[in-house]
Amino acid sequence: MGDFPRPATPDTLPLNYCEECGLTWLESKADFKAEICPNPEAYFKPEPGSKVEPISQEALSLTHVYRPSIPRSVVVFFSGISIQQQQSTVGSVGVYFGPDSPYNFSQRQGGAWSHRAIDLKAALEALRKVRQSVDAERQTLICNSMPKGDKDSWGNIKRFRLVAATDSSCVVDWLCRELKTWTLVGSTYVNTKGEPVKESRGLLVIKEELEALAKAGIQVVWYHVPREHNQNAHKLMREALQ
Repeated sequence: MGDFPRPATPDTLPLNYCEECGLTWLESKADFKAEICPNPEAYFKPEPGSKVEPISQEALSLTHVYRPSIPRSVVVFFSGISIQQQQSTVGSVGVYFGPDSPYNFSQRQGGAWSHRAIDLKAALEALRKVRQSVDAERQTLICNSMPKGDKDSWGNIKRFRLVAATDSSCVVDWLCRELKTWTLVGSTYVNTKGEPVKESRGLLVIKEELEALAKAGIQVVWYHVPREHNQNAHKLMREALQ
């Protein structure tokens, strides 16, 4: 790892879990607990003669859904493990969005996995869950809460930043720094020493997933956390092994 500034730990950040959407958001409590405006049109006032309806009080109560002035960042924790069981290697992954979130995910992985490969697999599953489930559900929630007739506003509101948190320093280092220095030869990355990177396939699939999320308006940033702050994801991955 390089000499990057040590990031703040999750326990010092304003993380708030929303039971309505099943996601953990990075924002202040003052912003998270929206003040219900007595006049919804103060937030959304249609043009005279427009078919667009005023925004509902329900929508105003979901600050992370509607108010564009508030930065929207979803935080997801993930982890992978590879262990020896009965003379064979078994892997599992855990992806944690929040307490009792319907998006929480854990799965046993067959086949032989290196520690780095299984961590990349966990990262991939976190990204896929966001693209395939979270983004679709969020769009439905916004459409049901927002006035009809202003799809351009829906697109802007739907965008958010995804903070992908893991205690794997290797994953963060590879995706944030090393990958930029490697050369892609065919379907294999070659590092600065001229050596092929064994986990190239996993990295390429993650790259494709990042591009798909970007097209959906979701920016991904990687966040390295101490192991003790990733216990919920660890619990999920251990459960998958049982």
